[in-house]
Amino acid sequence: MSLQTYSEHGIQFLYPLDWELHQEIQGTTVAISVTSPETTFLTIWLMQERPNPQTMLDSALDAFEEDYENVDIYRSETEICEYPCLKCDVEFVSLELINSATIHSLRTGRFSVLILGQGTDHELEYSRPILEAMIDSFECDVDDDIMKA
Repeated sequence: MSLQTYSEHGIQFLYPLDWELHQEIQGTTVAISVTSPETTFLTIWLMQERPNPQTMLDSALDAFEEDYENVDIYRSETEICEYPCLKCDVEFVSLELINSATIHSLRTGRFSVLILGQGTDHELEYSRPILEAMIDSFECDVDDDIMKA
């Protein structure tokens, strides 16, 4: 698989060449989305206001619970860019298909980051490792003048 590098706004990550990239800036928030040729996608939000990671994660989970019935949530913690990161794996049914999402939420000295990867389970059989590799490749610039949150 051929990869390309996204490198703007103080972050970088690898994504497949055949995935489509979109970027949107709204006020002080940047949203970067990459979408597979199917329906699997990864979206990264960079929020300069640096909201609390737990608050961001709870808002994302609330949206899933409002939109779908029978949402299963599996919480854990990890690290991204040497920052503590909250993580949730979410399973839900949409249009009679089982879907899964993974959500990561963290705060750096520059911005808060919310990462959402999502797809249908039949697609995720082959795209889950791609989503995981994109998240694993995520890096952010370290700003020595701003302390880690």
